[in-house]
Amino acid sequence: MNRSISVDFRLVSASLRELDRLIHEQGFREDLYYRINGMRVVIAPLRERQDIPELIKKLLQQLSPNEPKQLSSEAMRAVAGYRWPGNVRQLQQALKVAAILGADSPCIEIDHFSPDLQQVLRPCISQSAPSTLQAIEWDVIQNTLRQYNGNMSATAKA
Repeated sequence: MNRSISVDFRLVSASLRELDRLIHEQGFREDLYYRINGMRVVIAPLRERQDIPELIKKLLQQLSPNEPKQLSSEAMRAVAGYRWPGNVRQLQQALKVAAILGADSPCIEIDHFSPDLQQVLRPCISQSAPSTLQAIEWDVIQNTLRQYNGNMSATAKA
């Protein structure tokens, strides 16, 4: 028995390729492109974003809302300096592993990341010295927090 069923849906698709160019090179069907191209949203890769510290803070908050974690200043410099070919999903997964491996500490260090990621993060530390007032402020806060063993009240007073 065959019968028609009405459906109401919206197609959302993503591509890392330049479909305009592929159409021109006959690598993508033009008619299909115009069927799916309702609105184009270009999302900047993670390596081009300027809000990485804020994004990390938000991701860590989502990972452990009851016991907030933060990155050490060294880890923040390394993470901010890394290219992140897997974009936000890769960063999110890396933070999840680091939060688990650093469960005993409120501050995530580079040693808490997976060994393969540590190898690519360590060179990023020297390449990405703090250059903005916000980055310098972040370093001072992180170092003071470590000095007071994670005690936020003592850190705030200092």
